[in-house]
Amino acid sequence: MRSKGRNEELWQVNMVMGLRVNVTVPKAVTSGSNATIVCDHDLDSDNVYTVKWYKSGHEFFRYTPREFPALKLFWLPGIKVDLEESNATHVQLKKVSPKQTGRYSCEVSADAPSFDTKLVSSDLEVVVLPLHEPYITGTKEQYQSGELLQANCTSNGSLPSATLEWKINNVPGLF
Repeated sequence: MRSKGRNEELWQVNMVMGLRVNVTVPKAVTSGSNATIVCDHDLDSDNVYTVKWYKSGHEFFRYTPREFPALKLFWLPGIKVDLEESNATHVQLKKVSPKQTGRYSCEVSADAPSFDTKLVSSDLEVVVLPLHEPYITGTKEQYQSGELLQANCTSNGSLPSATLEWKINNVPGLF
């Protein structure tokens, strides 16, 4: 009877520990650069059965250590994976564009007998930097004290739109 109680306690501890998955996705990546998305997982005493990556619910990458080849790609428009730089814990996306903005999910499944599965997600935003500095129009060389200043500051070609801040004599203000 006593050893049975100990086994039950060990079983309860294993259930509490279980499968742990953590996804790390860069918050923002510049268009045209590579992005590495990471899926750290700890299966305690279990072995990995599969690690799957999804973008917006569609699978594009799978790692199955018992299959050959262990790494598999599934076609998804715009997703380009660098297989040489990808493995069970991370995937490198090549030359990302704004189309790759979205929710990325990693699903880890343990091997038999538990087949525990956990899905964790995070968002990636691909940003386009403006090609040129912002430009100001409608200003004069000099102003008299109290004179009204009306000007326009424009920044083209960024995604999302650039946040612009006005400063006078290098001091930000509520203008």
